[in-house]
Amino acid sequence: MTSATSRDDLAYAVVEGVGFSFADGLAALREAGAMPQRRLAIGGCARADTWLQLMANALGLAIDKPLGADVGPALGAARLASLSLGLPLDEIIKRPPVHPGIPRHPPDSQPGLAGPK
Repeated sequence: MTSATSRDDLAYAVVEGVGFSFADGLAALREAGAMPQRRLAIGGCARADTWLQLMANALGLAIDKPLGADVGPALGAARLASLSLGLPLDEIIKRPPVHPGIPRHPPDSQPGLAGPK
């Protein structure tokens, strides 16, 4: 960091750090023998294509955005509450459909986490 470092540079570094943190988590899952087959973007950041591309690049994996991605966290909390009430698992946990009009975010082959600038 120098005196020429801008606010945009700092903000990008924070977002990039989050991407690398997710990559560390994925590596830990793999070391434990888990192989996630599907990566879904949920929450407010699912609206930002640049964010999704950065995450795909950091993980080296494609990321899909399901229908209703912006309500995903609330839906997850509701599912957990339903499970705690003893409702049947097969009625609660269902695979969300992926929006057909939204392209998947495969990792870029270009240098830089957010892709070409």
